[in-house]
Amino acid sequence: MNDIIQWIFFDIGSTLVDEEAAYRHRIRDMIQNTPVTFDQFYEKRIQYAKAGYNGDQKAIEYFGLKKTPWHSEDEVPFEDCQRTLQALYDRGYRLGIIANQEPGAKQRLDDWGLGRFFSVIASSAEMGISKPDAEIFLRALEMAGCRPENAVMVGDRLDNDICPANKLGMMTIRIRKGLAVYMKPTCGTEIPDHTVDTLSDIPGILSNCLIVHQIKAFEQINGRKLMDIYAEGNYENTDFFYPDMKDKEEAVHKVEADFLEYIKKDFFKSDGNEYWILEDNGVWISAVRLYLLQKGQYYLEALETHPGFRRKGYAAKLLNTMIGQLKGMGSFSICDCVSKKNEASVRTHLKCGFQIVSEEGKDYLTGETDSRDYGMRFEYEA
Repeated sequence: MNDIIQWIFFDIGSTLVDEEAAYRHRIRDMIQNTPVTFDQFYEKRIQYAKAGYNGDQKAIEYFGLKKTPWHSEDEVPFEDCQRTLQALYDRGYRLGIIANQEPGAKQRLDDWGLGRFFSVIASSAEMGISKPDAEIFLRALEMAGCRPENAVMVGDRLDNDICPANKLGMMTIRIRKGLAVYMKPTCGTEIPDHTVDTLSDIPGILSNCLIVHQIKAFEQINGRKLMDIYAEGNYENTDFFYPDMKDKEEAVHKVEADFLEYIKKDFFKSDGNEYWILEDNGVWISAVRLYLLQKGQYYLEALETHPGFRRKGYAAKLLNTMIGQLKGMGSFSICDCVSKKNEASVRTHLKCGFQIVSEEGKDYLTGETDSRDYGMRFEYEA
């Protein structure tokens, strides 16, 4: 079963940026005017790291040194960092940061030209919480409006990144960089779902994952991809809306143009309305419109799956993901009217927790009722 991923969170040090020069700078500062050589300290930190310890801290304690300030100016993004983030961003993933950092993480990301990719930045200095405390992960997920099972954590450390994310149910990707490359799992929760040597390996790992888009503005809509989902319905609607047009292809284009005009001018005109899209390898495969009737009450419309992807459970995956997101906002209900003839859609709704509450469906946008539809409802009490 394909995982549904919406957010990818990254550590910063030895994940997005190379800290080797900064570590070497601090080592030289610490050993200055001491009998400790650079090679002695460097070998000792690796020795401790292989034994499962924080190699730098243990080496400092072993030699009785004083930790000197960190030189963040020596940090540089890895060579494949920018293009990997761009690829993930272009694919539709939302990106975030969960990192133990000195104050000013956002500014440093901006200085490296990376800040524009990240919608959520959970940095220990600003949050007042440090990894591996699960709270910083939970706060980041809350800021993102994302459930753990729909998120990925990418980091170099098994103790700080992989273990707490695994415990929360996030997908985990370990990147073998920096001193943490010597770490070995000490328990089951430190075993990552995937291990990579470079950032550029990550898009390939996620190629089998589905993406859910929560769209709140028309500018986020890809008209062609959306119309491909509704291709069959649009073709059938030409007879209703343009019965006198002999050119069927032109009639379809007009139906599509009218459809998109409605989405732009009417649907997104109301605050709180959202289009939810499920994507697989660049193809939009399932979609649904969610209308906000009033606080905590929604109306579902136009649940459809691309003709080439039906009978594979994608509509249920989309509905379940959407419902899971709404649960994080408190109690709510979702109403829908489903054609009694559309047995597949009725089954999908029932599978996702909807109940048939009426033998007559109601269109909450027009107020009209139809005995050919079921009235269905999903209820959630927080």
